[in-house]
Amino acid sequence: MSSSLNDSDNHREPHYHEESSEEAEKSYRRWFDGNKCGLKSCNSELRPDHACVVLVTNESKRRQQAKSKKPPAIDWVKNGRLAIHRECFDQVNDNENGKLSSRAEKNLFRASLPTAEFFDDASTVQQKAAETAKLFWFVSGKSKKPSPCVVAFTGAGISSSAGIPTYRGSDGIDTKEAMKHATNEKDNEEEEEEGAPYSNLKPTATHRILAKLEKQGWLSYIASQNCDNLHGKAGTSRDKLTELHGNIFIEYCSDCHKEYERPYEVDAYSTDCYKENYYVKCGHCGFGHFTGRRCSVHGCQGKLKDTIVNFGDPLHNQVLGGLSKATGNFLAADICLAMGSSLSVSPANMLVTLPHFLVVVNLQSTDQDNDAHVRVWGESDQFMECLSREMRNGPSTETPEAVVVKGKHKRDWEELKAEIEYSKEQETIQEAVAKNISRQSKRKKRRG
Repeated sequence: MSSSLNDSDNHREPHYHEESSEEAEKSYRRWFDGNKCGLKSCNSELRPDHACVVLVTNESKRRQQAKSKKPPAIDWVKNGRLAIHRECFDQVNDNENGKLSSRAEKNLFRASLPTAEFFDDASTVQQKAAETAKLFWFVSGKSKKPSPCVVAFTGAGISSSAGIPTYRGSDGIDTKEAMKHATNEKDNEEEEEEGAPYSNLKPTATHRILAKLEKQGWLSYIASQNCDNLHGKAGTSRDKLTELHGNIFIEYCSDCHKEYERPYEVDAYSTDCYKENYYVKCGHCGFGHFTGRRCSVHGCQGKLKDTIVNFGDPLHNQVLGGLSKATGNFLAADICLAMGSSLSVSPANMLVTLPHFLVVVNLQSTDQDNDAHVRVWGESDQFMECLSREMRNGPSTETPEAVVVKGKHKRDWEELKAEIEYSKEQETIQEAVAKNISRQSKRKKRRG
């Protein structure tokens, strides 16, 4: 596999056609399709009709293994990742001693397991999309017409095909660092800045199909962990969207909460602008949020802030839809599509527990896998294209397996309600601090 899996293969995006057709289905290719299986004893071709697993090489462990006299059983890629058949992976994972050549390779294999990405074969993805479509029609009731019964929870994984680097995926920034692929901090910074400017990025198939489901009357709301504005670009209505962690193109007034969408990345004027006279270090995250501009509403003139929620910051309760509005819509929904997220970041991840049924689409394990009624191991673009095609087939008379086997989902409402109250309290405190700073600034000017 080393000869066929080079650096360019590692960064190849899936081949995807926007229109739903049999040709598009056949041409959808994962980045490793056509390569050889990384298990040397297999070495057969990886195809779309194969379930596969991707592993990231732990470079320090690989160097230790290279000192062994025995050749490795797996064709580990230096500073990279490899793909093997799911069946081959299971054989190695279930019987390490019989497959791997040395103790050093066993250590290398174990170190790679946390990075594993699992891919269902094409027919399984289609089958799970069909099951999800049955669930849509089932909850729509006897009318058999589109019903706003679905909500979506989206994470970084749905934007990777747009060109935005992920952090936790097999090609993610944090993963490469953990696997010792980056040699120094400068390499990590350059990796994070790769790709086109956010303003040039286009919505993915997942963004577009979600917007289409809204227009058709199925999708009632989206809660997104992403700051890239791609849901808005795809046509999702602003009043049906909460951007939990902010939007890099939107700033808001700290006094009246009016939002301003800009054609440039707003956080360039806030996060690290500590030399500017308007800079105020945030007590939660340690960065700046003020952008140096003021509200244009008559009689307000409040200071504008970016909407980015950094680690340590409370979620917005009113801005960009707000946590409270998202919670109400998720409580009222029957089905949640959770895609491209590990569902590990609290409190946002609790939203997916509120609807009756949960569909999880992600390459890696999530914190809600055991509670998912439909679990898809795959890329969201491929799944959503299959789901769109299944929905066009019309109502199904079959009862979904999720209804028969698992029934209703749990609801962590009390815990989430406490977080909403905390967000409200923190917003009130931040507003008071901003107003106090504004008053002090005016006093200084009068004295001057």
